[in-house]
Amino acid sequence: MIIYTPMPHELIFENEAKEQLPVMEIDYMGIPVQVQLQSAFSCRVERIISTNPDDYLDPRIQPGAVLHYSPSEFAR
Repeated sequence: MIIYTPMPHELIFENEAKEQLPVMEIDYMGIPVQVQLQSAFSCRVERIISTNPDDYLDPRIQPGAVLHYSPSEFAR
């Protein structure tokens, strides 16, 4: 989509700039993924960082999937 306007980008897309949550890389079931923290016990998969093509077919870790965990899982 192309928007032709003299208005600054920040005014048009101001909601997108405010909603930036922290992104981190984790190993989920041995698969490296990049997630965005949603709450203390859940995160949303942003992208899969793996060289194994089979990992991209796993529906549990597709981008947009919500992962639930306990804090002790990542406290290693």
